[in-house]
Amino acid sequence: MFKIDGKYNRVIINVMSNITVTSGGYHEFAMYRNRTVKDELAVALVYDKAQQTAGLDSTLLTVYCDNSIGTMRKKLKEIIAACKAGNVPYVFHIHQIKAGLCFHRASLGLATKGHVLYTMQSFYSGYTSIKIKCACLLNTLSADKVTFFSNASYKDYPAIIRKLCGKKMMITHHGANCDEILDRASNVSKSVDNEKQLIYVARITPVKNHYFLLDVMEQLEGCRLKFVGDDREGKVSEAIRQRNLQDKIEITGMLDRGQVYEELGKADIYVSCSTVEGFPVSVLEAMFAGLPLVLSDIEPHKELASFIDGAKVLPLEVNEWVKQIKASIMLDRSQLIHQGQNSRSAAIENFTLESMHRKYTDIYKKI
Repeated sequence: MFKIDGKYNRVIINVMSNITVTSGGYHEFAMYRNRTVKDELAVALVYDKAQQTAGLDSTLLTVYCDNSIGTMRKKLKEIIAACKAGNVPYVFHIHQIKAGLCFHRASLGLATKGHVLYTMQSFYSGYTSIKIKCACLLNTLSADKVTFFSNASYKDYPAIIRKLCGKKMMITHHGANCDEILDRASNVSKSVDNEKQLIYVARITPVKNHYFLLDVMEQLEGCRLKFVGDDREGKVSEAIRQRNLQDKIEITGMLDRGQVYEELGKADIYVSCSTVEGFPVSVLEAMFAGLPLVLSDIEPHKELASFIDGAKVLPLEVNEWVKQIKASIMLDRSQLIHQGQNSRSAAIENFTLESMHRKYTDIYKKI
């Protein structure tokens, strides 16, 4: 039975379809606020079945719905009843498109109107499926407030929907866990050999464009590239073998967040050749880790790079990337570290989780 302790001023129910080691809705919202906002009860409402995943917070109240709309409806009734019984304000914060669809089906007729926030975490134009686009629009129109992680993702949304929603749409730049990144990244050492280490943290999917970097690495010497991600289908690994790039490119597989930060700490340069992003969290984490950046010419990258003196934003042309990376790896490590300090300073000044959550606390209070 769901009960609300009288010490809480509000309950924030983070609605997600599933949880992984990289789930932003879980790590940057539910888990972070559970640890830092003491007058608020954070809840993770997960449509998926219960699972044992490394990095989960045992102190966070996590409610699983076993992939069942009926179960989700039952859990929603219990949560709403407990909040009303305790006279505690509540907000349902939806972090994923599928989670939103399940939530709206399960909550028909329940007291959720006036209590729903939807966060748009990607670019609308990046969705190729009409069904996904329609689901995204439904979540947006059904919510009481909608937040976007970047100016670029807001401007990318259909103009007629932006006009229709008006002031219920807001831009709240995403943040990263500054202290944890600085701690883990600074506790490892960079390589002492002459080869510079490039790193790219991204899910291995077509929009992340890993094959482009294979083309680039074929023309480079004096550096190695590490892909931090899980090549489940093995296609990128096979392409690396076919091109005899095993000595230049490594795939780490899935790592937890702390391990990712340590890999960033070992690297010299961060690269991202992604073709689609919502808010590029991995780039932001690389900024906190103090890495100079070489990024593809897409709006989310340009938005982050605008805060940094010296970040390189390039069109997706192999020769341009080869030329820039050659110039970068010719620098001494001390010079690269100096460039990376510009990245870190910009991140600390503009993109901490603390500053992001101050904005979200204000939003939660207004819903």
